[in-house]
Amino acid sequence: MVTFNDAPVQYSIQSDTVLTVVVPPNPAAGTVDITVTTDSGTSTLTSAYVYV
Repeated sequence: MVTFNDAPVQYSIQSDTVLTVVVPPNPAAGTVDITVTTDSGTSTLTSAYVYV
């Protein structure tokens, strides 16, 4: 599962190290956290994407 600020997004796995995601619309400019959850655990990148 991949989320942008806790909202699930569409994604596809390209390889063991590459994901392709569909960036959701956001009503305001600013940064959002991206979280990736797999069978091995969860990782969050804080302020990983910037909406302008």
